[in-house]
Amino acid sequence: MIRSDEKALNKSGINNVLEQFHGNVGVGYLSPARYDIIIAPSLRNNGSVMLGEMQNQESMRRLSKSCESAQFPGRAVSTQPNRISGPVREMPYESLYSGDLDLTFRIGQDFFERNYFEFWMDSIVDHQTHTMGYYDDYTRDIIIAQLGPDDSVVWKMLLKECFPKAINSIDLGYD
Repeated sequence: MIRSDEKALNKSGINNVLEQFHGNVGVGYLSPARYDIIIAPSLRNNGSVMLGEMQNQESMRRLSKSCESAQFPGRAVSTQPNRISGPVREMPYESLYSGDLDLTFRIGQDFFERNYFEFWMDSIVDHQTHTMGYYDDYTRDIIIAQLGPDDSVVWKMLLKECFPKAINSIDLGYD
């Protein structure tokens, strides 16, 4: 029961919200523009890293710098109605992760970023022979990290067994 003489734990109002993030004791806002993307190199069945022009550390650094936008995937819980007695309750039964990971890259004049993903997709389905690759050969882990003002990692998420499903078109024109 709520009594009229009770006090709230926190004061309300815009000034209190602003103070929380900008005051002397505030924690500050994280900038959504400060992030890092790391696409792990491909691993072969024997555990050795596949080294090559498309897989070296400098390539991974360039992909990270040219990633224009990314997002942390959402998360939910699937539920189903359950009644033992009394009202029906929703009971969780599995975790859900929202949709596909969409990454947008700026393309360099040498088309490196497009070629990288074309090469990766060719390891899934060879577009000339139409043969399928082995799952363990083409999946890679991707790390998305939120960075603080001093480039420290504030929070990160490891996405396992990723692979490109689509490479979107690149618009050309005088617009």
